[in-house]
Amino acid sequence: LYGGMSWWVRQFAPRIIGGVAYFKGDKLPIESSFSGFWVIKTDTIIRNLSNTNFYFSYLLTFFPLLLLGLYISNRHKTLLRTHFKVLLVFLVGIATSLAMHTFAIVAAWADGRLLWASYPFGVCYCMFLLSKSNDDTSSEIK
Repeated sequence: LYGGMSWWVRQFAPRIIGGVAYFKGDKLPIESSFSGFWVIKTDTIIRNLSNTNFYFSYLLTFFPLLLLGLYISNRHKTLLRTHFKVLLVFLVGIATSLAMHTFAIVAAWADGRLLWASYPFGVCYCMFLLSKSNDDTSSEIK
């Protein structure tokens, strides 16, 4: 255990100290090949925004589910209020996936694979709305 801990300390202590020293504006007391900082490049953003897979992925992921979710939500407005805590789980999953995809736009090649992580949350969101809206309509018919 001690050998593993000392390896971690040797590997990451210079990086952590270097990062703190960089923010304080001091000279680095320890040699380190790792800069630890990332700079946003506009050419990466432009390359990602000009990629057709970027837009196609949004279309495939959100268009059917968004239309279905909006349609059900407009027809049964009480569902959103009564089941808000359950629906919030799905919405947070979708928002987290969108945040990862936004990071990919400025950091890497964003072709939509991080966006597909929101698809199961969107499907569950729509299926939950559908099941609860069917319960509401069956109680209205009787």
